[in-house]
Amino acid sequence: MNALKKVQEVFKTFKSVDQLYQTSNGEVFFKFNDAMSYARMLKDQTVKTHIRNETKAAIEAAEKAAAEEAAEKATAEKAAVEAAEKAAAEAAEKATAEAAEKATAEKAPAPAKANKSKK
Repeated sequence: MNALKKVQEVFKTFKSVDQLYQTSNGEVFFKFNDAMSYARMLKDQTVKTHIRNETKAAIEAAEKAAAEEAAEKATAEKAAVEAAEKAAAEAAEKATAEAAEKATAEKAPAPAKANKSKK
């Protein structure tokens, strides 16, 4: 679970809490001093403050960005598939035309040889 989702879950569970503190490893605390005490044991001792409404807006923005990225990826994949299908169809059409041309050439009568008789 990513860090913001974890904070969101705590906010959902504890509706009266408007502010949370999160250490760099993702642990969530109700009190700043508890978060700081815990953070002292970590290599990265950063403690982030999360405010209910701001966190909700940040999560919504992140979800929107992720959805837009997924839509762009899907569009790019669709374009790549369409390009591959077009290339395959063109290759098949070219191969068919070449095969038909070869078959026509094989069925054509051989050119007549000039009849040179000695006198």
